[in-house]
Amino acid sequence: GQCMKTGITKKDFINLADAGASADEPVSQSYLVDIIAARVAEILERADKELRTVGKSGRLPAGVVLTGGGAKIKGIVEFAKETLRLPASHGYPIDIHSATDRAMDLSAATAIGLVRWGSELGKGALKQSRLPIPNTGKIISSVQKFFRSLLP
Repeated sequence: GQCMKTGITKKDFINLADAGASADEPVSQSYLVDIIAARVAEILERADKELRTVGKSGRLPAGVVLTGGGAKIKGIVEFAKETLRLPASHGYPIDIHSATDRAMDLSAATAIGLVRWGSELGKGALKQSRLPIPNTGKIISSVQKFFRSLLP
């Protein structure tokens, strides 16, 4: 499916049997786009509501990164740009070396990111237990202050 009607006419139909239904059942692609677009809009509106809560609705200079299986929906990047009024892009895993192409799939990006993050946390915990860093609070405060200065 897709979440925008670009390239779809009222004459375009798909057979649900091709998608696993038990019997032939033709359905208008336009009708399916209406359903998919409504669900995607609902998800993005909830995300925007959270951004409004923290005062960042439409105010993230780097925009949003879409990952996971839902990010594979055709037209979702453009839909997200319109709905959130922000730049949007797909978030593929980077610096991943694998014997299979499945690691570079959008649906695996979130899981791979969490594994990498957990791995880095584990490494940091080991380093921290061996070498305590003096003035850690000042360093964190400085980094936070720097990133806040970048926000509009």
